[in-house]
Amino acid sequence: MPEKLEELKALFMEEARKHNVLPLDDRRVERFNSDLAGSDHDIFYGLHSAITRRDKEQKPPEGWYPEERMTAEEALRGYTVWNAYAAGQESETGTLEPGKRADVTILSIDPLAVGETAPGRLFEGTIVATIVGGKVIYEAR
Repeated sequence: MPEKLEELKALFMEEARKHNVLPLDDRRVERFNSDLAGSDHDIFYGLHSAITRRDKEQKPPEGWYPEERMTAEEALRGYTVWNAYAAGQESETGTLEPGKRADVTILSIDPLAVGETAPGRLFEGTIVATIVGGKVIYEAR
């Protein structure tokens, strides 16, 4: 019986990944990206929006559906570990650990500290460097 249960769980998780409804700490796993056509490609805007539920002009003041605000950690996970989990690649990427791909974006600010204390300052952030597979592919000048 345990084998059948594991098989059903695997099938459920596979289907859930397709529809972005993966359970994690009693919440959906939100997958973020910054390359959706027609959207703002700025990761700092994405983090700010997730944390405050406001646009660049800080509107609406209370946030759009404010009950859906995320913590800075949740917003950052939306760009990292939750994407890896949703893609079924959490053993390969999503966190910095020995044996995983070294895909890293280095930011000029700490999005966790700034996001929790002064999310409006996230717009001051810049990308310093990008490393993919352990190789630097972008460096700010």
